[in-house]
Amino acid sequence: MGLDSTYSLEISGNELSLVAPVAVKSVVLNEDFTNLIVEDTQMLMATVTPDNADDRTVKWSVDGTDTDAVKLYTNESQDRKGG
Repeated sequence: MGLDSTYSLEISGNELSLVAPVAVKSVVLNEDFTNLIVEDTQMLMATVTPDNADDRTVKWSVDGTDTDAVKLYTNESQDRKGG
């Protein structure tokens, strides 16, 4: 068994088990495509599954010809670990 991730130990009575991390299976945005004009805003929401994934962090980035014109904001209260 390769230990390339952080595993945890679970103790039940006098038994000790090695528990593998729960990996993210998908990240889906609420929009597939959007067009904006100057001064418009668009909120994108990411849904990470499964709900019990160990690291549900979403890192946003912007690519294009004028990425300085785009500001990214995150709402940390929306980041729910474990559901």
